[in-house]
Amino acid sequence: MRSYEYAMTKTGHGSVPCCMPFYTAKEQNSLRNRKGPFSAVEILRELFNEDFKAALDMYVRAYPDDVKTAIGNKEAQNLRLVRIGEPRVADVYDSDIRHMAIELVIIGTVRADANGRRIDYIRPFNMNYLIDVIGKKCSAPSICAAASASNCGRPRVNGYLLPIMYEDDYPDTAYRMLKTYYPEALDEPTAIDGIELAHRMKLKVKHVRLPKGSDVRGLIYFSRATVTVLDDNDRFKALDVTPLTILLNTDLCPTPEMKNSTVVHECVHAYLDYRFFMLQSLSCEPYKACMGRSLSPRKYVRTNSPVEWMELQAEKLPAYILMEETNTRRYIEDLYDDCRWDRSAENVMRIVEKLAEKFGVSRSMAKYRMIELGFPEAEGVYCYVDGKRIPDYGCSDKWEEGITYSISRMEAAALLNRSDDFNDALHSGCYSYVEGHYCLNSPEYVSDTGRSKRLTEYARTHIDECCISFSAYGRYAKADYSKGIAARKTEVKDKYQTRHNFNSEPDTKERMLQNKQFQEDAMLWDRLKKELPNTFYKAVQFILDAKGISQDELAWRIGISRSAMQKWCKGKVTLTHIIALCIALDVRADIGEELVRIAGLAFRDIAEDRLFHAMLFETKDLSVERANDIMTQNGFARLLSKSGDESIT
Repeated sequence: MRSYEYAMTKTGHGSVPCCMPFYTAKEQNSLRNRKGPFSAVEILRELFNEDFKAALDMYVRAYPDDVKTAIGNKEAQNLRLVRIGEPRVADVYDSDIRHMAIELVIIGTVRADANGRRIDYIRPFNMNYLIDVIGKKCSAPSICAAASASNCGRPRVNGYLLPIMYEDDYPDTAYRMLKTYYPEALDEPTAIDGIELAHRMKLKVKHVRLPKGSDVRGLIYFSRATVTVLDDNDRFKALDVTPLTILLNTDLCPTPEMKNSTVVHECVHAYLDYRFFMLQSLSCEPYKACMGRSLSPRKYVRTNSPVEWMELQAEKLPAYILMEETNTRRYIEDLYDDCRWDRSAENVMRIVEKLAEKFGVSRSMAKYRMIELGFPEAEGVYCYVDGKRIPDYGCSDKWEEGITYSISRMEAAALLNRSDDFNDALHSGCYSYVEGHYCLNSPEYVSDTGRSKRLTEYARTHIDECCISFSAYGRYAKADYSKGIAARKTEVKDKYQTRHNFNSEPDTKERMLQNKQFQEDAMLWDRLKKELPNTFYKAVQFILDAKGISQDELAWRIGISRSAMQKWCKGKVTLTHIIALCIALDVRADIGEELVRIAGLAFRDIAEDRLFHAMLFETKDLSVERANDIMTQNGFARLLSKSGDESIT
């Protein structure tokens, strides 16, 4: 059914009231027989019977001059829409208290007669819809054509209206949330009261006990529901829950810090995800609740569903809110100033304890927030391995970022099956597993009483000197072997390494092992260089075979499809192709120089080529994405085009 209503619409001069036709959702639709969640495109197509192609076709016919401007040819004639791609959500915002505005981008192909021939123009179109989430109505779209995809900007939400957040988005999001609801936390180091934050966000908090066996610490409801809880006598009772209510499971939140962080977690859901739940409420099977923090952290081993992405974001953001970046870093620096920047394990643990007390968080959160803010030495304190806390430890020099020196037996066993080099290191007899570390067998480092082994005090303060180090990725991530005998970019049968450690003490087994490894690797690389075919494509395939890397894996590392990679490997090769290849393959610099020679190219004496040449000496630590950042920052073209196509420019 169609009706006309006034709604606020977005224009270049701000939001203005506009009388628009609205269409009521269909009672009978295909969503009734399907399990959600549903995307915005599915809601528009199935619930409101929207025909995107018909709407765009009408726009092209009704406003040909606008389309001619978009395609850049005002002389074109007989414009018609021949095909469209799948719509994607570009943005969403609240028009007023009941209307939600959704902006879609659709890539359309417009065929026109120009210069005596038919030409197909591929251009993006913006389609804006207003959805009345209370009355379950949707407006007709407002449409405009864009000159290029770059004008559409980076989407801020995905198809389910969940925010798309990158690493640098978390501090900004936390800042905006605090500025709106807890501005005093931006002025000085402040302990955030989760209950007060919920109150300011107009959320209710109920302390309940969920049935035995539940691992849920908190829930937030976006629509009315009835929940089974336990009373004081462990008997079941029904609890009516109103929208925007947080349930805090007190049985699984034994400490004030845990209760507080769980409430903040659910506040984050309300801040980030309420549009998702409003969208789902339009369907016949709305998502009523969003599970908060569970007793055990989730581990995702596949592509995450929308709900799982939601949980990942809500698990990460509370730390940025409870310990706001600027004030937390300033407070840490003040504590270090007071002790003349003593980075010993004892002092770092003291700082962790003071942080936890100041911000009202757990020691674990304080520790990992220190690491995230650029104080990697906190990795050595408050460590639990195989369920037991191990003695705190520190480095003799500055702690290398992203490195840890402890690993559990289970993680080590899994790593033995994935890394031949780690296996060789342990079977060399040079190391003992002591206090969660693989440490060199030496009386200077290991104290052996016959009944047990312990690290010496010297070893605990010089852990970088005597123990194998591992790369740590993220707060809950597993450790991967990175230092010691060899380092690997990915878990492949790659016997060629481009970086070595020479940090062992004189006259030790470790020193002999490192020397031997370097000599063997040098011979491997020399043999590879001598055997390289003199055809570029065959040379690349030869390196792939030698390093045990598939073409699919190489294409993934570069960021293009396999067919695109094969196309330019067999075609006209440029320096940008070769640099991207060398970074993705992680080859030694002289191998990269040899590939340049085989391709019939040379490095010119210009700034861009000098930068290219320097990258060949850093392939171990560079990614293609980081190389693109370096090129852009210096005013040069990227290795990979920014538009995301499959060509390297």
